[in-house]
Amino acid sequence: MALTGSSIASTYLKLLRANSDTMGADDTASYIQDSADTDSALSISTTRVGIGTDSPSKQFQVEGSSGGVISINTSASASSGYCGRLVFGNDGTDDVLADINAIQDGATDAAKLQFRTEATGEGISTRMTIKSTGLIGIGTAAPAALLHLDANTAYTDGIMLSNSGSVTTGLSVWYDNSNNISYIDGRWDHANDIMKFRMKANGTPVEVMTFDSAGNVGIGNSTPLGPLDVQSDGAGWYVSPNAHNSINRGGADTEDLDLWINYHGYNDGATRRRDLRVGNGMEGVIAFFDSSSGDVTVSTGNLVIGANGKGIDFSANTSDAGGMTAEILDDYEEGTWNAVVKAGGTSLGAITTETCRYTKIGNRVFFSGWINEITKNSETGAISIDGLPFTIATAANGGYAAVSHWAYDGISFANMLTVRTDANSTTLLLQETTEGGVGGSLTDAEIANNINLMVSGHYIAA
Repeated sequence: MALTGSSIASTYLKLLRANSDTMGADDTASYIQDSADTDSALSISTTRVGIGTDSPSKQFQVEGSSGGVISINTSASASSGYCGRLVFGNDGTDDVLADINAIQDGATDAAKLQFRTEATGEGISTRMTIKSTGLIGIGTAAPAALLHLDANTAYTDGIMLSNSGSVTTGLSVWYDNSNNISYIDGRWDHANDIMKFRMKANGTPVEVMTFDSAGNVGIGNSTPLGPLDVQSDGAGWYVSPNAHNSINRGGADTEDLDLWINYHGYNDGATRRRDLRVGNGMEGVIAFFDSSSGDVTVSTGNLVIGANGKGIDFSANTSDAGGMTAEILDDYEEGTWNAVVKAGGTSLGAITTETCRYTKIGNRVFFSGWINEITKNSETGAISIDGLPFTIATAANGGYAAVSHWAYDGISFANMLTVRTDANSTTLLLQETTEGGVGGSLTDAEIANNINLMVSGHYIAA
C-alpha cells in the first residue's frame, strides 16, 4: 500500500513524524522528523523511498557522500548458514526465481557468495560461487582455481568467445569428461577458418603462431605450407616444408644458411626413394641416398667420427668367431714414416732415398719401406730399423710378427736374413738365421756400405 503522512505519523508517533510538507506521488518526498522536529535522512513519497535524498528517482534509493550502503547482517554467531539474501521472483508464479546469497564459509569471520537461477521447468540451482578466498566457480560450488569452470556434462562448451552475436563463429574451450580430452575449438565451419596466437612487441601485436583449417601450423609464418612450417628471418632454426623439405639454420635465403637438413621423397619407377642431405649453405653437402636395397650412401663430403674412441659398430653381426673381443672400428689412418737404420742402437749414416708408408685400420698397422743406399760409417753392433709409426703391442698382446723383406747390394753372409717386430717398441730387428732355424742378430760386419733394404708387413699397435 502507499505510505501517507498520516499513517506514518500514527504508527511511529513516538519515534518519527512527518514535517508539514505535503506528501505527493512525484519525485519530491517529505522528510520524516524526530521528536525534536529534526529532519532525518529518510524521505518518503507515495511511490518512492529515499535514504539520504529528498528526491528519490527510484522506488528505493540510498545516497551518501561516500556512497550509499545497505547492510544485511545475521544475528547468529555461527560458522554456517545465511548472512543475508537478495531474492528475485514473480509473485504470480514463483516468488524465488533467482537469488544472491551470502553464506558463512566455515567460520564466523568468513563468507562466500552464491548466485542461483531457475531455468524453465527446473528447480533453482547454484550457477556461480565466489569463495571467501576469492576463488570463483562457475558450474561448481567448490572452485579449485582463481576461475574454475565445470560444465558438468561431456559435450558442453566451457568458454565461448564471439563478437558477432552468433554462436556459429568464435572460439570454444571445453573438456570432454567421458574421454578425458581437452579441446580448443574454432566455431566457424568454413574452409578458411584460422586461429592465430599473437604477442605484443613495443605496443604492436605480432603474430607468432597460426593454425589453418587444414591443420597446418605456422610459426613465424602466417600461411603455413605444411603440417609444421617454422620460419625465421634471423639466424635461428626454421623448418621449411616447401619444395626443399628442409630444417635450416641461418638466414632466410638458401645462400645465407650455415646448416640445413633436407629430406627428399620421390618415386623411382615402382620404388619409393627417401634421400637425406645435410649441408652447410650451398656447399659441403653430405647426402644419404636411399637405394633399392636399403643401403645409405654418402655421396659427397666425408663421414666424420667426431669423438676419440668412437667408430662404426658391427655388433649387429651374429657370425662372430669364438675369440671375438671387439666389434667397433674406431680408427683409420694413412701416412709416411721415417726409417732410421741403427747399429748397436746408434744411427748409421745418411740414407740416399727412402719411401716408407703405412695404413692403420683399427689397431692393425700395415707398413712398407724402401730404404736406398744406407751409408755405413764406424757404428758397430746389431742392426735394427727404427721409426715405425706406432708402438708395437706387448708380447702378451701379439707384439711379435714376421716381416717380409728383400736386401741387395750389401749382404755378406751365407745364411738367411729374417726380419721381425720387437714388442713394445717402434723397431724392426734384423737377424741371420741358419737353415736349421738358429738365428742371431745381424751385425754391422755382415752388411756393406750402400746396402738397399725393402720391408713390408703388419703388426698390432699398442
